[in-house]
Amino acid sequence: MAALSGWVLLSASSGAGSVSDHPGHQLGIILADIMGAILMLFAATGWLLGTFAMPAESKSHAVPRLKGVREALVAAGLAVALYAIS
Repeated sequence: MAALSGWVLLSASSGAGSVSDHPGHQLGIILADIMGAILMLFAATGWLLGTFAMPAESKSHAVPRLKGVREALVAAGLAVALYAIS
């Protein structure tokens, strides 16, 4: 998540010039940002499932509720930021 946060920061800061010079208007960057947003939505869903939908007979440990919700919100926030940048 730290790498994606840096990606969001660098993508947002590179638009300091005019809109036509912004590298975010290139197809490759748009597709990469949207793919990152989709992956972060899957990560948020995974954190919520690992927190609230862990079966009782599972040998895995459930994620603590506060940590799971916090990580899901971070992943969802990164997804929204990546989608907004594209």
